[in-house]
Amino acid sequence: MDKAKSIGIFGGTFNPVHESHIKIAKAAISELSLDEVWILPAGDPPHKDELHTSSAVQRLDMCSLAFSGEDNIRISDIELKKPAPSYTYETITALKESYPEYEFTFIMGEDSLRSFSIWLHPEIICLGARIAVATRSDADTRWGDFYKDDKGVIIERTDAIRSSGGESLEDLMRELSEKYGGEFVRLSCPYSDVSSSRIRKLTHDGETPDTSEYLKCALEKNVWDYICEHRLYKRGMKRDEERLSDIRHALKKELKSKRYYHTIGVMDTCAALAARWGYPIEEARYAGLLHDCAKGMSGEELLKFAKKNKLTVRPAEEKVPELLHAKVGAYLAKHKYGIDAEDVLHAISVHTTGCVPMSLLDKILYIADYIEPLRDQAPRLNEVRSLAFCDIDAALYMILYDTVHY
Repeated sequence: MDKAKSIGIFGGTFNPVHESHIKIAKAAISELSLDEVWILPAGDPPHKDELHTSSAVQRLDMCSLAFSGEDNIRISDIELKKPAPSYTYETITALKESYPEYEFTFIMGEDSLRSFSIWLHPEIICLGARIAVATRSDADTRWGDFYKDDKGVIIERTDAIRSSGGESLEDLMRELSEKYGGEFVRLSCPYSDVSSSRIRKLTHDGETPDTSEYLKCALEKNVWDYICEHRLYKRGMKRDEERLSDIRHALKKELKSKRYYHTIGVMDTCAALAARWGYPIEEARYAGLLHDCAKGMSGEELLKFAKKNKLTVRPAEEKVPELLHAKVGAYLAKHKYGIDAEDVLHAISVHTTGCVPMSLLDKILYIADYIEPLRDQAPRLNEVRSLAFCDIDAALYMILYDTVHY
């Protein structure tokens, strides 16, 4: 009879996933002779305010990037599809029902172990999986579940740890094994002080792997690139409908009617694309609303304005000054309408020509300008509209291809 496949289950918020998570997954495979480790990013539990800084899909994407190339590590979206709140005993039960021939090992941190007795149905978890405890010093990274007491009150892990006593890990594992009938094993991992909360704070404060050795060591480059592209953990523009309304009224007076309604269409399309591709929606709305704010000026006025305000004027723009409406628009967005978000200003400045490379917001605005609802003349417009919500880079390529040929 063939040996049962041995699977490690490694859950967490992974907000973001970092080098300690990678080390733990690899250590579990080597130390516990696992065939595979399945990474299960948590959904959106109500007790974790930090999750509002990234979506569940974005955390799943970052895990896929961090563990790419690892043949024996799989990323699972099972937790993301479950209704909140999601509990470990439910996940283990579902896995055992789906894969009765597999042997499961649930990987948790030492802080989770010290609160394990007040998780929901720890006996069911022990019945379905061996428990591997990864010992580490990183108290900022949260592991496992928060849970409700018998009165329905959510208990935070830090409170549970303080109430669990200071017994040794070995004594606690022995005690829990006797109480719940499960098998508990220790998983040794290299020391690391990396924590997701510190990464979020450093990123929020403007640190990068170029300025912070901590971030350089903590994150895979492709994960950092993803964080930057989606502006995760940054302070975003606040929703301000009154300010947005004021800008709309100003533009309605300055732009021709057709141009104004095109502008509103681009704003709404930018918001839809931002929601689809995980970019801050407010930034996208302002980029769409102000992208053509200089269109009320003639070519001669644009050229004069650009030179007066020391904007770079290329030979092509000297010949066709109407092209300058993008650069002048970015200038007006900042100095007239008070927009100081550099990503918004950059997207406005390149929305006509594009650039290399293009940020996610650059792509969103460039595409929205092409596909907004009032557009009806561009070739393959319906195909581009559909593709924009399935493969944004393919949609961008199609627009560029058709534009160049036109």
